[in-house]
Amino acid sequence: MRRLIAACVGVFALCSSAYADPPPTADTQATTTTPAACDELFVGRHWRAAAEAYQAQRFDLATPDLDMIISTCGDDPSAAMAHGMRAEIALRSNENQRALEILQNITAPGPPLGSYGVWLKLQALIRLHRDNDVAALTTTLLAASDAAMTAPGFGMQKVESFDSNGYSITAYQGQFTQGSFIRYFEFLMRPDAGGLPLTIALSKDAAVAAQEPYYFVDLYECSGHYTLGNVPQSGAMTYAQARSALEHALVNRQAITGISSRTGLCIFTPYITPGLD
Repeated sequence: MRRLIAACVGVFALCSSAYADPPPTADTQATTTTPAACDELFVGRHWRAAAEAYQAQRFDLATPDLDMIISTCGDDPSAAMAHGMRAEIALRSNENQRALEILQNITAPGPPLGSYGVWLKLQALIRLHRDNDVAALTTTLLAASDAAMTAPGFGMQKVESFDSNGYSITAYQGQFTQGSFIRYFEFLMRPDAGGLPLTIALSKDAAVAAQEPYYFVDLYECSGHYTLGNVPQSGAMTYAQARSALEHALVNRQAITGISSRTGLCIFTPYITPGLD
């Protein structure tokens, strides 16, 4: 059985070169609308130092530079990545209220953090037992993924919404490539008891899809990715067969934990809510 537990490095680990240090020009100085101290040089200098400390997992050393960017730049778009990394570090330390304060302006997925800022905020809200806010933000998140997946050109169509085994589920059928997989069916699942959304996808390996005799049944949630089983099927699978495989996985759901990541990371978010990242 393929099983991959979420790694301890978040989406910011590869961002140490996200900001360059080009010298300011007369044009950029004339058109900037940010505070005088919050320019590209300032953000780049502090971001690189924070990112290097983050990659070394010296989160305490990353915090001062991130706080400097946030306090100086406020809600300027140039500080968005700093807000995300700082909120993640706060969640790692169980400073949930601090994480929520940093993410207070995150109301929906969008650039530059994609859906990741929403997932961070959801975990802070869950830890603070703000169930109504969790429900409202989850609705926004799932609606955004629904719109992205059913947009022209993405490759999926909504089939139905239904309740099963403690989940409210929306089913999609079609075909799109995601990493090394071809997705044929997606089931976005919202736990009736509250908590974070999760997804079960029926997929084939993109490299051998035509010869692959199985559809893999894969679960994606914040705590990790799990292959729950496979369905022998050499030809095209019908939606009825896919839903039957889903129901079987839900009945035999020992691997479905529905728990939050202890670190506050949720690195499988593109697979839980496709189309947003």
